[in-house]
Amino acid sequence: MEAVINLSVCIVAFISVLTDVISAESCTQINSCSCRTESSNFVFNLRPLSNPSNPSLVATDSKGGYKYIYNPCDPMTVCNTGGGETDIAVCQQDKAATPKKYCAGKETGSIFQGDLKAGSLSMKFECIGGDSQNTKRTTIIQVVCGNKNELEFVKDDSPKPPTEGIYVLKLTTQYACIKGGESGGLSTGSVLLLIFFIVLIIYLVGGVLFMKFMRGASGVEMVPNLELWKGLPSLIKDGFVFVSKGCKANTTYSQI
Repeated sequence: MEAVINLSVCIVAFISVLTDVISAESCTQINSCSCRTESSNFVFNLRPLSNPSNPSLVATDSKGGYKYIYNPCDPMTVCNTGGGETDIAVCQQDKAATPKKYCAGKETGSIFQGDLKAGSLSMKFECIGGDSQNTKRTTIIQVVCGNKNELEFVKDDSPKPPTEGIYVLKLTTQYACIKGGESGGLSTGSVLLLIFFIVLIIYLVGGVLFMKFMRGASGVEMVPNLELWKGLPSLIKDGFVFVSKGCKANTTYSQI
């Protein structure tokens, strides 16, 4: 009996972890500036922020002396690197009187990663070239929900010595805010919890009726499996100890 309870606790713990994983709101990429969430069917789309000739999303790295300009969806026309690159999504520009510009990410090949609902969605852009070393530059843009549309510099994550450039920016935008009215239904986790409570209610009500009319029980004796419920706190304690030990039973000499 104890082994069954321990196994049950392990299964419940596993289902709880699995529910958290399943409930993650992954976003399936549509193109370089949009994706669709799986369960809520919400479309994250930065198209309204696109302005190729005059991009409005600019972040400044005051320490490194660079500006980062991002234009979603469409290649910008204001990042003349001199290297012939096209399809530029992110432009790196120094602060010289006659600023040098570098491609820090192309629209083509962009990658979406993370969970939009949890605020961990990021967009990754890459570009190779633009200087004599043919340097690879990667820009990772973290996306968060907010009332404004603003690009901020987070950090320069390039290796030391710099063999490539890796830059992290943060985009706060209203277009990342999942609206409740656009939800496609209950999440998987909510469905599992709903099923659990429905089964629990059926078990309790059905058990009480069975004990009363089939067994003639009354009072507290109508509770199905009463002895199990009385010993539940102790069983839960034993179960958690069992889980903490990796679901491995203690084998002592006396048990052998």
